[in-house]
Amino acid sequence: WYVVPIYPLYIIFAGASIPYLWDKMAGLVEKLAFVRPVLAAIICGGLIYMCYSQVAYYKDYARYLNEVHKNIGLYLRENAQPNDLASAKYIGYTGYFSKLKIQDRDGMVNPSAAVYNRRGDYLGLVLDKHPEWVVAAPNRETEEFADNPDFLSQYELVKSFGWEERVRHNLYKRKS
Repeated sequence: WYVVPIYPLYIIFAGASIPYLWDKMAGLVEKLAFVRPVLAAIICGGLIYMCYSQVAYYKDYARYLNEVHKNIGLYLRENAQPNDLASAKYIGYTGYFSKLKIQDRDGMVNPSAAVYNRRGDYLGLVLDKHPEWVVAAPNRETEEFADNPDFLSQYELVKSFGWEERVRHNLYKRKS
């Protein structure tokens, strides 16, 4: 979904090549008058075909983000304390809608996570930083810690979020 905003630029740049191609093929086009509209139709059709599947994928992915990560954020907004820390891999929707401080397990916002990531110690990051809330998809390699007994001794499953056949994300709360 990060790529979606550049698709219009992609189409503009790809479309900008059409006049260049026409100029290069001027001799051929003069001999065969029907070539220019046919060539334009083929190029436009190709661009539409190439972009359609990507746009459809990202449209579906945006719906998934809304149904899962937005709802996680909204749930946290209603149930968490304003100063709570939440740990999540996908921080954008969760952070925006929850208005909580998010511990970014990828290290994009919290550089201290990078040390844990290099070691593959995703559980260590969560246990060392003690967030009140943890969002995890247990069947993902970087989130398998959710099945770890050390994790489960400190956190309890509160709610599960999913949409269609996509990965389910579980929300855990630290035990008091």
